[in-house]
Amino acid sequence: MAVKKSPRTVRTVKRRAEPASPQPASFVPLKALGKTPATPEAMLAEIRRIYFATAAATIEADLQHAIALLRLLPDEETRERATVYMEGLNDLRKEFADKPRRTRR
Repeated sequence: MAVKKSPRTVRTVKRRAEPASPQPASFVPLKALGKTPATPEAMLAEIRRIYFATAAATIEADLQHAIALLRLLPDEETRERATVYMEGLNDLRKEFADKPRRTRR
């Protein structure tokens, strides 16, 4: 005796379309991070702090934050002083990207 199988019914779920964001997903606006430093020296100190405090999990957001601060610097001389930290952040990003991530078992 053959058993008839009923066709499976597929239930579809409609998802709400998310609005397109003008910024990449890893971008963190300076306004969201708190008060923007007032002086160029304070901005340079913040970029330095970001460089020393960055980790593999936060490198993309930290780099975006440092770039936003760099754009706020008023003159080329101050930007040149920040170059060392910006290049260091870029090197860290490359190192973290090359490093294979360990998975938990």
